[in-house]
Amino acid sequence: NEQIAKRREQLLEERLERKKQKQVRKSDESDISDEDEDDEDDNIELLLAEEFAEEEEELEEEDEDEHDATDRLQTEIGEKFEADEEKIESVKLSEGSAIQPVQDLHKRIYSVLHRKYIYFFSNKQTRDKFIANPFKYLSQSKPKPVVPFKIAVLGPPKSGKSTVARRLANEYGLQRISAGEAVRTVLVTQKKTFLALQINKHLKKGLTVPDELVVQCIEVLLMDILCNTRGYVLDGYPVTRRQVELLEARNIIPFKIIELQVDLREILKRGILSRKSPYR
Repeated sequence: NEQIAKRREQLLEERLERKKQKQVRKSDESDISDEDEDDEDDNIELLLAEEFAEEEEELEEEDEDEHDATDRLQTEIGEKFEADEEKIESVKLSEGSAIQPVQDLHKRIYSVLHRKYIYFFSNKQTRDKFIANPFKYLSQSKPKPVVPFKIAVLGPPKSGKSTVARRLANEYGLQRISAGEAVRTVLVTQKKTFLALQINKHLKKGLTVPDELVVQCIEVLLMDILCNTRGYVLDGYPVTRRQVELLEARNIIPFKIIELQVDLREILKRGILSRKSPYR
């Protein structure tokens, strides 16, 4: 646009110069008519269009080539990411990790451009390890298909079961399930079901909810798509042998059991602090 503007100014100056020369030669005649000026304006625009037409065509061709190259690269990157997004990170796989890192829109993801592909990592440490030796991680055998992970966190009261369960759920994108939350979810979302009516019958009598009904509530929550794709964490359940048998009868069997052990004095100390807490 700047070049066109400069060229237009040059042509206008040339036109004025020609006009002055004509006025000198034809001093006894009338001035140039408006029609002549209009024709000269048209001629200027035609000259500009002819001069800069070739440059515009070249720029368009360059833009098309650039867009084509970008589209090809995005296609290759997209295919690579689509193929690998459901797999475990290559660095964590080599270190023995069996849990797929969670893909969260609000969680920062670190990326590396290696050759013509982009590789994504959940933290800076694994990315730096990959940069140091990409061949080590790319040459390893492919991981086995990822299956839903099933964990149970057990331990005495005030041992930090819920804290550990929440941390596992947040870190690996698992569903945290506790007995109390399972019962409350059924009562809120499925008020008119037979299961909810049976639970309400016991609660109205001031009784605790039987283990059979609690396990059924847990089974309802396990139907969630997150539990079937990524897995779940049972928070503080089961506690008794009867509860274990009920879970086993419904094929709810955690693959990993984490038992927390805390000194009795520490448990009592935490209990006293909890009773004094204003948020209790």
